[in-house]
Amino acid sequence: MEARRSSWSQYWASGLLHSCPGSFAGNYDGAIAQFWAQSFARLGPGQRVLDIATGNGALPRLLFGVDGGNDFDGEIDAIDLARMAPDWLGRLRPAQRSRLHFHPGTDAEALPFADGQFNLVISQYGIEYADLDRALVEAARVLGVQGSLCLLMHHRQSLPVQKAEAELEILAQLRGDADLLACAHRMLPWIALAASAEGRSKLAGNAQAQADRTRFNVCQQAIDGLIAGATAESEAVVELRDDVQQVLALAQTRGRASAEAALQALAQRQADQQLRARELIAHALDQERMQAVLHLLASLGFASVRAQPLHYQQHLMGWTLIAERPPAR
Repeated sequence: MEARRSSWSQYWASGLLHSCPGSFAGNYDGAIAQFWAQSFARLGPGQRVLDIATGNGALPRLLFGVDGGNDFDGEIDAIDLARMAPDWLGRLRPAQRSRLHFHPGTDAEALPFADGQFNLVISQYGIEYADLDRALVEAARVLGVQGSLCLLMHHRQSLPVQKAEAELEILAQLRGDADLLACAHRMLPWIALAASAEGRSKLAGNAQAQADRTRFNVCQQAIDGLIAGATAESEAVVELRDDVQQVLALAQTRGRASAEAALQALAQRQADQQLRARELIAHALDQERMQAVLHLLASLGFASVRAQPLHYQQHLMGWTLIAERPPAR
């Protein structure tokens, strides 16, 4: 849990709006935006919304009309396990900003709200990362009479899952002779020495330096072979290769210590990226799991519960789930 919190906190600190930045120039659009527009149409004046696993607030941003559409005049509470760093809040009017309340470090399984407080509970690629059954029980608890639950969740056969699996597979090949980070680490002292005439004289005839250079060249050839596959997922390897080149340049201009710190930070980013990919795969819902979710929601008293796959430009992107509270008797 702490690794997840730290990884996503670092991710949101980068300023990214949502978890699919490579697929959308700004906020989610197309069928995804249409699903949310239909979900938000349920809201009446001055009502209250809870966004679970908000990240950097992509859904509150849509609700307030920052990306077009109508402004929502009610209250929004947005929770996330991680720390958030939304950089778009300055685009809100003061009255809007006063109605948006972020709650970082908050578990979806233990919501800090009284029963029946919300008219709409939403989540986009987020609630499924929690203990889903407990999170749904909590969502049902805080929903008021005739409230609705609208979710976009990862589908086990979706494009994001396929991309995560392919990325993990290609990064797993960066072992042995293709372990770029390890090869780069061995090169740092030699590159730092090469920055001065005195250092270059010490390198002359140094067998270990030559062996490490040879190993690095073999690693680079292996990397080039992976990139030559020309798959979309090879972008992760291209990015890693470019980042390593920047670290090596840093060793020459700023010294070994600075380069080692940068390489350590790069290794942590890689570990975080792989953690997020593994968790995406692990928490995506297949048909059987979704049926269990629908049965749970029905047992929690929702009168209407339905889920269906959502496609964006012919790609399966997830499940949409809508559950509605019955009218008061």
